[in-house]
Amino acid sequence: MVRGPGTGPIRGRTGELRILGEHLTAVGAGQGGVVLIEGPAGSGKSRLLSHAAALAGEREVRVAMATAKKAERLRPLAVVLRALGLLVTSPSGDVANKRPWLLEHVRAHIEDRVKLGPLLVLLDDLQWADTGSLFAIQTLTAQLGSYALLWVLAGRRDAADDRLDVLFKHLEQDPGAVPVRLDALQAGAVAEIIADQLGAPPDADLLTLTDDARGNPFMVIELVD
Repeated sequence: MVRGPGTGPIRGRTGELRILGEHLTAVGAGQGGVVLIEGPAGSGKSRLLSHAAALAGEREVRVAMATAKKAERLRPLAVVLRALGLLVTSPSGDVANKRPWLLEHVRAHIEDRVKLGPLLVLLDDLQWADTGSLFAIQTLTAQLGSYALLWVLAGRRDAADDRLDVLFKHLEQDPGAVPVRLDALQAGAVAEIIADQLGAPPDADLLTLTDDARGNPFMVIELVD
């Protein structure tokens, strides 16, 4: 029986898993940080974020998590607000024109949550995020750097829209930020994924077939299916 995608272990990402584990240990000890995960569609960004969320739960680190949506690109701070579970109306009722107030409200909310214990903020598909969310991330990672607050930010850089590229390049200037690039998987990891899906090692013909996936884990699973 072929298993569904995302049900097996994460293959070929030992270094990336180690980085997440080390940073979760650090935030549990009161040290903040930023991890920037970048890679093409299907490279496993979302799976790494889900793994981080599960690991945080085991370590009693609170989690705030959301995925940016293209349909929300005109809503100010949309993905940040959803991650934090906030439904906000500004004092004047016009949220769109009150970004400074909204940003301050979010900052105060995060500070209150961190007082209760370490917090992990996971934001995925940030190539779709609204400009306000990207600005908030840039601002808050700097303002709250001394807190037990770990940001894990994921997305793919887009040549047609460089906003995420600009954000990641800015954050990478901080010595405490760790960039993670999800490159194509090696042949051994691809074979492990196939074995996970089928419950048996792949033969040479199947390995040749999955060469078309070019080391992209999602495409490997699609081809096996």
